[in-house]
Amino acid sequence: MGFANNGSARFFYPTVVAILSVFYGQQAHAVSVFSNYATLTYSLSSSADGLDIDGSFEMLGSPDSFLIADNGTVTSSHGAGLFPLTLDTPLSFSVSGQDNAGEFKSQHYGVFSLNFFNSSTAVINVDLTLNYILHAAVAGETADSDVYLDYYSSDYTFSGFDSLNATLSVPFSEQFTVNGSSGVFSFSLNPGESETLSADVKIASTMLAAPVPLPAAVWSFLVGLLGILGFKKRKQPTIA
Repeated sequence: MGFANNGSARFFYPTVVAILSVFYGQQAHAVSVFSNYATLTYSLSSSADGLDIDGSFEMLGSPDSFLIADNGTVTSSHGAGLFPLTLDTPLSFSVSGQDNAGEFKSQHYGVFSLNFFNSSTAVINVDLTLNYILHAAVAGETADSDVYLDYYSSDYTFSGFDSLNATLSVPFSEQFTVNGSSGVFSFSLNPGESETLSADVKIASTMLAAPVPLPAAVWSFLVGLLGILGFKKRKQPTIA
């Protein structure tokens, strides 16, 4: 699996703001940050006539989603409740966080669900493709962040897995993006039958920030690097 080192200003801007905020006087204190997301798009290459299609996204609560931090914060793109998921419309689940001092551990779990019901009197053949973009970015002192994607049908005749990791152990920054596809999943529904396709996304991060001064030159270099990587716009591929 290949990784592309492409930035996303929309998701990485909070990272730069967090890094800049650590400067005070002549001393800079260690801060670690992460900014991850998964974008999923379901598309049909067959007719939807006679199909009732209902989709949703939900971020699960505790214990599936949690934050354990001495002094840190986390922000997610979705809160409690169901959010609509429709065909051919990308839906992103993003999580970002900042560790100001001490240890930091977070996990956020989201579930994409798409249900097909044959309300007609004929057998319907369905051809479906899941396209996805995974992105993981970390910056600061010590950080390890992952995005996991697991997709499957109700009987697991259709399933797959992908993941992405960004890790650093010295003051620096790192980010990766991967574009993937499930390929075409074909199934048939008799009148009155249904099929549910699900995708689980887990965004997990572990960070450490020590409240000790670091050389200003290190942080100046980091901010400059983020300016190059984080704000370089990339052209998103068109997802059919």
